[in-house]
Amino acid sequence: MPQMQFAALGYLHGVEESEGEMIELAHSLVKYTKLILLPLESYIRKYEKYREVWSLDITSYVKKLEESDPTAQDIRKLVEQNTRHMEQLEKEIPTDIKITAFRVVVEQVRDGILKKKKNLINSIMDSYAFKLRKIIQKVQKDFGEMEKKLTTRSDDIEEVMALKGYVEIVPSLAARLESTTGAAIKDYEVFDHFLYQVSNEDVNAKWQCAIASNRILRLGREATKWLEEDYDRLLKVQQGDLSSLSDQVDSATLTVAGLVAFTELEKAQDVCQEIKKIWKNIKDLQEQSSLLNRRQKIFGLPLAQNEALNRLARDIEPFKNLWFTASDWLTVQETLFSGTLDKVDIDQVTKVIHDGGKVIGRCIKYFAGADQIQHIAKSIKHQLEEFKPLVPLVSTLKKAEMRQRHWQAMSDICGFTVVERAGQNFKKLLEQGISEHVKEITEIGELATKEYEVEFALNKMNIGISHHQIEISFDSHLKVPIVVIYEDTLDTIDEYIEITNDILKNPYNAAFQEKLSVWDKKIRLSKVNLELWIDNQDQWLDIQPTFLVPQAATKLQVTFKIYEKMQRIWRRLIRLARDNSDILELLSENTTMASLQQFANLLTVIHKSLAEYMKPKGSDESDDD
Repeated sequence: MPQMQFAALGYLHGVEESEGEMIELAHSLVKYTKLILLPLESYIRKYEKYREVWSLDITSYVKKLEESDPTAQDIRKLVEQNTRHMEQLEKEIPTDIKITAFRVVVEQVRDGILKKKKNLINSIMDSYAFKLRKIIQKVQKDFGEMEKKLTTRSDDIEEVMALKGYVEIVPSLAARLESTTGAAIKDYEVFDHFLYQVSNEDVNAKWQCAIASNRILRLGREATKWLEEDYDRLLKVQQGDLSSLSDQVDSATLTVAGLVAFTELEKAQDVCQEIKKIWKNIKDLQEQSSLLNRRQKIFGLPLAQNEALNRLARDIEPFKNLWFTASDWLTVQETLFSGTLDKVDIDQVTKVIHDGGKVIGRCIKYFAGADQIQHIAKSIKHQLEEFKPLVPLVSTLKKAEMRQRHWQAMSDICGFTVVERAGQNFKKLLEQGISEHVKEITEIGELATKEYEVEFALNKMNIGISHHQIEISFDSHLKVPIVVIYEDTLDTIDEYIEITNDILKNPYNAAFQEKLSVWDKKIRLSKVNLELWIDNQDQWLDIQPTFLVPQAATKLQVTFKIYEKMQRIWRRLIRLARDNSDILELLSENTTMASLQQFANLLTVIHKSLAEYMKPKGSDESDDD
């Protein structure tokens, strides 16, 4: 389109702010904007007095009102005051207003304010209705509990007498609840005044409480009558129970006396079961006797005498001691002679032998007139005394501290193989003649215990030192890796060296000479090398700034090469620490020791070189002169 023409300047110019017309237009805009706001400000001033109603938080207002615990009169005055205010607002606030040339429709604002006021009145009434509901519900609950007590009969004289006492105070309790109900019913009148609709449940509950008092009083009168009947009935039951108790005591006495008929030791388990039943029966009779005597006191009657029952408990005690000890001994024998030693409870064996011997001794005296049963007691005592010297032997064979060397020592003494306790049969060992070496075997057991103390101490230190490690960190200032060694690690090593010294003096360390020697060497080397590592690191960090300046490589050529060699050794030490978490192995390793010592030697050379370098020039000549 060759006929088209274009302006010389290819862009538009904007209006400048400094142009007179624009300035005048801006002033006019500000002026008329302010004039437009005048009706709004007038509207705000006209409704400012309603701000409090509009902004009211009804929930907080009602909560504060509840905390003040208002009366029905307070609620009535408050509702009347708010009702009058709502009526006043309804008259004051029009549906529309004229402001200058504007007609402003405010019906929505008017409705919102009136609705807020109406909700406030309803919330006040709801809150007070809830308060009265709680009062009535509490009265209902109390009346219900009273009714339950007054209609529940019992076969226990204790409960009957407690209820008789309760019935006596029922009139006063009912009167108090009736008073509470009457006050609440009167307070409900405030709702009728304002035509507030209370729920049907609340109305029913209110009138149920109003008539509940008469029902409770009637139930109280009825309870008084049947309580007397129950008292007489239970008195007859009490007399029958006392007679029954006496018959049961007589029957139990015959049963206990019949225990002398059991004279076969091999039936001890069966006899024990029978005695347990009799003993339980006696305990039940004692509890029943205590209960009946408590009731005798309630009836105001003399207490039942318990001499026969107490004598019965005393009479069965020797039988119980005899047969229970016999049963325990037979159980121990069965375990010892039929099973393996790992099934034997050495504490039970010791208790049966030592305590059982004393108990059986008393039984022998008690059954002096009953030859057959006394014979059983003597037989058990003889067996216990015969086995008593073997208890240390059993104890030794059960020791957890025993090691293979101890079992081998036993085998050498006895002349036959004695294996670990898990597979041993004690009867077989006796048949092989182990009882001839009780003293020597007991001494081996004592040695095992003493040696175990040394072994335990060494193991504990090995475990303890494994919890300590050399940690690798990074010095952010010097930009180099360093090791972190905590003070408690040094304290632990010092403590373990002292314990090791004590173990070295222990006369029972012979079995651990090699292990102890290795441990002693490692723990002492660890202390020396750890202290050397700390000292090396401190000195190394001190000299770092000297060799980090750019001129160090040219001004201290020989010394700088030594420094670089130290750096390589340091990296090797850091690598060793990172690769080996076992601090004891790390610090006692030849490579670690050699590296630390070489590092320390190079530090000495560098310190000497730096001292020579820092010496003032000409001082050597002066010294030579």
